[in-house]
Amino acid sequence: MLLPRCADCQTVIWYPRPYCPACASLNVGWFEASGRGSIYSFTVNRRGQADLSAYREAGTYVLAYVELEEGQNFRKAGSFGPMAGHVNGALGLKMAHPDRTVVVGCGDGCYNLSGFELMTAVQYDIPVIWIVFNDGEFKLIKIFQLSAFHESGLVEFTNPDFVAYAKACGAQGVRVETLEEFEQAFKAAVASGKPTLIDAAITRLAIPHYSPNPDGVFAAIEEALAKRLGVG
Repeated sequence: MLLPRCADCQTVIWYPRPYCPACASLNVGWFEASGRGSIYSFTVNRRGQADLSAYREAGTYVLAYVELEEGQNFRKAGSFGPMAGHVNGALGLKMAHPDRTVVVGCGDGCYNLSGFELMTAVQYDIPVIWIVFNDGEFKLIKIFQLSAFHESGLVEFTNPDFVAYAKACGAQGVRVETLEEFEQAFKAAVASGKPTLIDAAITRLAIPHYSPNPDGVFAAIEEALAKRLGVG
């Protein structure tokens, strides 16, 4: 696994940025991390497969505490932000490594951009698992808008019935609303060896600590408003 690191102060930079947040140096390069380690972000991966290859999209949701063993892989779009690139790119990964379990964690916005590739997965029997975090909005864009302008617009939308869509394509589809339901659905998807879409319903208030304030996004917005109003 490759991680960015500042060549001047040796700070490991996560998420990837073209500068060092610790010393502001632009002398940033990549180094190969050891084959085993942890990635921290939002929640816990309870169902790590020995042959796991996980893709995450350019958004705020992901299997976010991922423990990696030798031979496992995790791919993230980083600060480049190509929405939906891994929704269909996972098909190529599975074709290249048919013995590996390939899982895509993506927001509903990303999936809506290129989820039609599910039909390709069915036609060629490519058993990728898509976990679609469904909250009916472009979460990352909304967070940027709120952080910069203290209001948001044109980021909310109505999703189709993802389960019905998956079944219409000939794939497996299941909706989950609790961690227990997700555990069961994910285990069944891995065992099935079939293209599977898991529609994971989440609240719009499930916002990770993607914020300059260590107390989270809402605290950052409150802090920004206080500065703007000259309070505190």
